[in-house]
Amino acid sequence: MPFTLSHVAAIVPLARLPFSTPALVAGAVAPDVPYFARALPVPVSAQSWYEPLFNATTSHTVTGSLVVAVPYAVVLTVAWWVAERPVGALVGAPPAPEPQRRQRPAAAWVLLSVLVGIATHLLWDSFTHSDGYVVEHWSALSDPAVGGMTWARLVQHASTVLGLVVLAHVVWRARKDFRPRLGAVVAVAAVVAAGVLLGALREWRQAETYGTPVSVEALLRSSAEGAVVVLVGASLVFVLVWWAAQLRRERER
Repeated sequence: MPFTLSHVAAIVPLARLPFSTPALVAGAVAPDVPYFARALPVPVSAQSWYEPLFNATTSHTVTGSLVVAVPYAVVLTVAWWVAERPVGALVGAPPAPEPQRRQRPAAAWVLLSVLVGIATHLLWDSFTHSDGYVVEHWSALSDPAVGGMTWARLVQHASTVLGLVVLAHVVWRARKDFRPRLGAVVAVAAVVAAGVLLGALREWRQAETYGTPVSVEALLRSSAEGAVVVLVGASLVFVLVWWAAQLRRERER
């Protein structure tokens, strides 16, 4: 699959009112959340009522995305609204407008933004997944391309790089609006590095357990999953601590 973060590039042209940018982003990544949820120490079996929430195959179907990806996207959107101020303080973002002056999209636009984000993800993956709709109905994408890869796999890797380039361009253009402290940059980099290392070690351990060779692709995928899981966990702790400190300061006034 294309790297999850690359999917955000598809919603860049729509990231403005009346759409909700956080909801667009959440929808664009939501179908891949089960990949990362599987890294959690939660026992899952085919009989578990919550099994679809850990099943990326389900979340990548049109009907399954309504059951799995939409709830994930809504949770991610709400999580961003809660984390917006703490994260803004961490990266040195300009002060946000007061809540009463902030222009928020209507609830219907938030839901529509979630659905649009999910649709861009499913459309993109239909050209790159081996069981994608376009791949299954356009046989040329299953033909060999280069290096033993099919054209679909080549499109997958090429689109991942293109998506990251687009996001890098967006971040570069917005760099003047942020003044992150050096300590914050180092802390985030350390957390990501720890996640990458843990993900890579997890892949090596699984390979040793099952006696299978470690492929570069599997190693990169597991490293990326580890980085995301650890970063999300660390962000959750940071946001909770920030809000606890904020509430304490307000009570002391």
